Amino acid sequence: MKAEIRDIRAEMSILSRTETILKNKSGRIDTKLKKLEEEKGISGYAETGQALEKVSGVKEDVDKSKEAVLTEISRTVKDIEDKISEKKAKLGP
Repeated sequence: MKAEIRDIRAEMSILSRTETILKNKSGRIDTKLKKLEEEKGISGYAETGQALEKVSGVKEDVDKSKEAVLTEISRTVKDIEDKISEKKAKLGP
């Protein structure tokens, strides 16, 4: 049990260090990307792309919600039409 805890702590230490290294590397890459965008005259391109991805995700969620509502409305309309048909059949000759 103690050996297992020691191994987990060692792994946590390694993962923590890896996370720090990757965050630093990510920051340097972001800086290089912004500099490159400025050089090419397209400042904010990456940020705009990220914002567009977020908006697309939100739109997808809204579209799914709309689809569910429209499906429910369609079922309700179908039920009403069926009831009207039944009533017509009962009243008809």
